[in-house]
Amino acid sequence: MSDRFPVRPAEVPWASAFSILAAVGLLAAASLSARSTAVAGSNLVVALAVLMLSAYQLFGLTRGPAVGWVVAGLGLWSVVCPWLLPDATPTTLIATNAVIGTAIAGLGCWEALTAPGRFRPTAVR
Repeated sequence: MSDRFPVRPAEVPWASAFSILAAVGLLAAASLSARSTAVAGSNLVVALAVLMLSAYQLFGLTRGPAVGWVVAGLGLWSVVCPWLLPDATPTTLIATNAVIGTAIAGLGCWEALTAPGRFRPTAVR
């Protein structure tokens, strides 16, 4: 029987390391956007949370896919927050959030689908 989502614990450090790099990019975007305070504050909180969760996953302090799913959710929030928060958000910040948020969401899914543990989708038989 083949498993559609095989456990690959060796890939989790790579996904976590790339998530940390994306979070640093989101921190840079937050520091460069002085006009949009709500979105910049959201970027700051999301970047610090992704940094912390991905570092925990990278250094093996947490196991399982739950951290990856949380990181993916934070990435999706980063994509949609410029439209949901009541600010006049510059177009460059919207584009930056869309690109970096999509990258964080994808890396979070990669972390979750390759981590050992429960809460993973199973193959349909």
